[in-house]
Amino acid sequence: MEIFKFVAELIMTLLFLTAAVWGAVISFGKRSALFLQIVACGLGCMALGNVFVFVMQFTAPTDVLVNLTEGFHIGLLGTFGMFAFLFSASFGQIDGLGDDKSKELRKYRLIAIIAPIIVVIFFAIIANSGIELKMQIVYFILFLPAALASYYNLKHLIIPDVEDGILTAIRNYNRSTLVLTVLIILSFAIKTNGQTIVYGITAILSGVCALLVLWFAKDGTERWLR
Repeated sequence: MEIFKFVAELIMTLLFLTAAVWGAVISFGKRSALFLQIVACGLGCMALGNVFVFVMQFTAPTDVLVNLTEGFHIGLLGTFGMFAFLFSASFGQIDGLGDDKSKELRKYRLIAIIAPIIVVIFFAIIANSGIELKMQIVYFILFLPAALASYYNLKHLIIPDVEDGILTAIRNYNRSTLVLTVLIILSFAIKTNGQTIVYGITAILSGVCALLVLWFAKDGTERWLR
């Protein structure tokens, strides 16, 4: 079981690193949309967090390794940073172009609240898994930008395009980002319950989904700016 978990986390780490390097090349190596650069930075945060955890498993003493699964460590900031960047990409770069704030679109804004509610439900699952109250607070803060980002991802997925066409162009990006959000949060919930095989599968899928997020962000911005 431990070997499977090790291999799964190695694959996940390599996939996120690939996404981070690829994102840096395609978004900073030449003139590109700021939206794509922000997404790449988010995936880079997650990659660094995963690298930290993976390396610590080889080098840290036993008491520190226990803290990696039961307490706070700097690697968790990688997850927080990724969702903070994804929130910034959707709210700061896209929302003003895709939502004209008209009353006719109000129902889509209300429907999108479903996404952060689901994030809160996942958080409740983790909070009830036997972890201490102080770690429940840490996880709440950790998942706060995830909830905010998921709201705009769902909103931009279901709301009709106004006139710029950008929402149509990034539909697949929003779909894949929502799936990535669910996979990351689900992996936390499963890990705290000790389900090694399911956790490993979820971890690998999240790495694959990270590549899809970047691919669809790149494809969407290119089609929009074409």
